[in-house]
Amino acid sequence: MGFILASGCSFTDPNFISREPGNDVSYPKWPEILGKRLNKKVINLGKSGVSNDKIATGAIQKLIKDFDIIDLVCVGWTQPERYTVWNDYNLNANNVRYSKGVFGAGTLDIKSKDFYDLMWNDLLDKNVSFKLSPLTAIRDNFYKNVLLVQNMCELLNIDLVHGFVCGNLEIRRFNWLEKHYGKELQYNEREWARIMSEPAEFYEIDGNKFFGYPILNALGGYNLSEELNNYRISKQDAHPNKEGHEFIAEKYYETYKNSVS
Repeated sequence: MGFILASGCSFTDPNFISREPGNDVSYPKWPEILGKRLNKKVINLGKSGVSNDKIATGAIQKLIKDFDIIDLVCVGWTQPERYTVWNDYNLNANNVRYSKGVFGAGTLDIKSKDFYDLMWNDLLDKNVSFKLSPLTAIRDNFYKNVLLVQNMCELLNIDLVHGFVCGNLEIRRFNWLEKHYGKELQYNEREWARIMSEPAEFYEIDGNKFFGYPILNALGGYNLSEELNNYRISKQDAHPNKEGHEFIAEKYYETYKNSVS
């Protein structure tokens, strides 16, 4: 019996804790449900709050170490505007230690708001490639991570199923960037679809293994998170409930069966 390797954010995390105290979220998450459906053991790397950088590198590191026991990789991609600053921007620990920001016991992965402000203002926003074109930087970073996992699985001859589970690349997701950069990001749907689909990497994604491809509604694609409206914990907590995880597992199962047939 081989293993399923699952990687994702809070929508995948086997140890997820609801933001509303008292909610029972001890039900099996979609990787475990899928494992029972396919009669495979599960290695679940999902962790709340992680970025696509972390999701991809975690999966790659595990594949390099245990490729001989893994039959299937399942990735639930998350919000593309998240960044793993430490890994990607070679953050100097002393700069953090002596900055106005401090590590504290907060809800956002124990980093204080001041620390996040420092990362945004002094690192991301002043990074040349990000400042010149924040939208394309987010786009290209997402495609990079998708192809990193896809190409590794192809190299190792391991099956792959992935797609957006939390987050998307739809234009409405980036209203916060419009406010930050003014008119620079005021596109219509057609212009947005063109920008998202212009890189060669977009066409290198295997649509048989990526549910929802070609990703954008305007291109005929979709993201799974928008189909979870009736399967969420509550109005205050948009994470999938028990039925939601069963729904997600079924999507992975259908895509897997169709892609290997």
